[in-house]
Amino acid sequence: MSRFRVVAVVGVVLLALLSGAGGPAVAGQVGVQTQPTDPRLHCDSGASEMICWFSWTGGTAPFTIRWYINGNLREKFNDSSGARFFCQSGRSVRVYVKLTDVHGHWLEVEGLWYCNGGPWP
Repeated sequence: MSRFRVVAVVGVVLLALLSGAGGPAVAGQVGVQTQPTDPRLHCDSGASEMICWFSWTGGTAPFTIRWYINGNLREKFNDSSGARFFCQSGRSVRVYVKLTDVHGHWLEVEGLWYCNGGPWP
């Protein structure tokens, strides 16, 4: 293949890539927005203390994360994927987390856990 044909083929492939032709858009390409999905919240308790962690897939950073414990915003956990706090033994604890990505897409997850005053499981 001559040098001219190689340059022409490379030019056509490059032009196709720049124009978005040649396949579906994937996450990470400029202009593509994916929404955060699949929220997961889990908490464990022992010694009147609770540890919770939150995960999700998708979305575009930076993310805003807000934690609400029994309906109260806990600002010290802002933008963290985990929280550790004291709870009242024998009582249930409602944990609500809301995540918002840079494009304003959001998701929320909520759960109810029992505060264990005894040893950690």
